[in-house]
Amino acid sequence: MQTFDQNFGLPYFSVYHKVLSLTNNRLLINVHIPMNVSIRQAAETDQKPIQQMVREERLDPRGLRWQNFVVAEADGKVVGIGQIRPFPDCPELGSVVTLKKYRGQGIAKQIVERLLADWKTPGPIYLRTRDYMTNYYAQFGFKEINLRDAPMPLRGTVRVASFVTCLFRSGFKIAVMRLDREL
Repeated sequence: MQTFDQNFGLPYFSVYHKVLSLTNNRLLINVHIPMNVSIRQAAETDQKPIQQMVREERLDPRGLRWQNFVVAEADGKVVGIGQIRPFPDCPELGSVVTLKKYRGQGIAKQIVERLLADWKTPGPIYLRTRDYMTNYYAQFGFKEINLRDAPMPLRGTVRVASFVTCLFRSGFKIAVMRLDREL
């Protein structure tokens, strides 16, 4: 992490940045310079970081099998994860997480693109997401669908997740999305 003191007149930064302070027409910016991030198939040694990242984001912790995941790695550390759960008749994109320190650098996008490129089974791919994330997944071609149009296994998990979010008054709803694609 490096801190730069920059004048207002400089070009827009293309890296992730956070304004720290503004004094005397000078902008102090905290910049996390992206390093080499590689996206790879998860290995058995990645199971613990996968579980920890899912737990910290309060995502569905069931069915976390490292074999379904790809991970983003920077400096020998797992900084992002994602999977496609191979449910019968309804594969589900899920558990897409990037560590907070590394967000805003396109890592999650690389993870989703890799997962979709590697998935060779014909038919739609589904996902459950927080309602405020639907625009993000739309960039990959996912479209929001009505819960009654989702496959049965997904309907049950969405109902449970909706109940839990209501119970804890989390302020968001669960949306179901589908990507129709041909191979």
